[in-house]
Amino acid sequence: MTGGKDSRLVLAGLLSAGATVETFTLSRGSANTADVEIAARLAHLGGVRHEIRQTSHQGQGGERYANINLPARAATTVTVSDGMLSAYENVTRAATFNSRPAMNGAGGELLRGGFAKSVRLTDPSPFDGFVQRTLFSRSQLFEPTAVDAFRDRFETWRSELGGFSQASLLDAFYASFRVGRWSAAGSRAATLGRNVCYPFFDNVLVARVFRCRLADRLSERLLYEVLRRLAPHFVDMPFANDTWRCSAGAAPTAAVAEIRAADSSAPQVANTDWRQMPGELRPIVRAQLQDLLSKNMDVLRRDAVGKWLESEQFGRADLSIALHLLTAAMLASDCWRGAGVPSRPARITFRG
Repeated sequence: MTGGKDSRLVLAGLLSAGATVETFTLSRGSANTADVEIAARLAHLGGVRHEIRQTSHQGQGGERYANINLPARAATTVTVSDGMLSAYENVTRAATFNSRPAMNGAGGELLRGGFAKSVRLTDPSPFDGFVQRTLFSRSQLFEPTAVDAFRDRFETWRSELGGFSQASLLDAFYASFRVGRWSAAGSRAATLGRNVCYPFFDNVLVARVFRCRLADRLSERLLYEVLRRLAPHFVDMPFANDTWRCSAGAAPTAAVAEIRAADSSAPQVANTDWRQMPGELRPIVRAQLQDLLSKNMDVLRRDAVGKWLESEQFGRADLSIALHLLTAAMLASDCWRGAGVPSRPARITFRG
């Protein structure tokens, strides 16, 4: 549980149904200190047990670190998701099945407008711009024939939607690629090891939400009113780094100010989210990606990929793309099938 809008709605729904609930929050150091505290307070308000779990290890000198084995992550992802996810995602392969029911708020942005909330609907063609940024922003890394083939497949999908408006196309894209593709792969991977449910990806819920006015979703009125009816005391609990769009009275309050003041007076805590460290991971990704590309992935322009990996502007979004490419290269190879996966763990030390 993050303490955000979506996870607190899931908690409210479970409590209103009379379920016995236990919650936990993943701590990534300074990356989400306030969010961890808000989640703990929310659990206390709901009267449920809460646990904080660390995503890193502590060394003998007190430093926080993580061992990141990117080839192993890529191979695991290929195995449990049929190559539909990437090593950027936290996908694991459980040794035993955990039958205890679990639930989270993944996909809750659907109630807040889905992909439409990330664009300006007043633009002439918001969907076209979104697709260009999302699907084709790194097309220079691929051979033109591969880009053209993918574009043709995308245009075929779009042509089947007839006279959809730009806003409706954003919803359709969300349903097809976020709900239909990403969540299906994620659910398959997760349910191999545990009894987990994603309520916001339920097909009945998705269909009903899409029948609601987009304006009510974008204003967050839909989610706000549902939460207010289920657990009005959760509505007034502040967020770590967010507000309600539909309610001017729900801005961050003294509780958040108190947390932030405590943060500033406490010893500096390291950010332990390795996915926010593209600079440190870039040489590791570069070496491992180039090794795999030497044997596979003829659709990529190797020179262009090499220059891109050397760029000083290599950021978090680039790290995500690089790990997608690493996973695709692993899928195109045969080494993911077993003992052929190279064991190259890298120790990342998080500094405060």
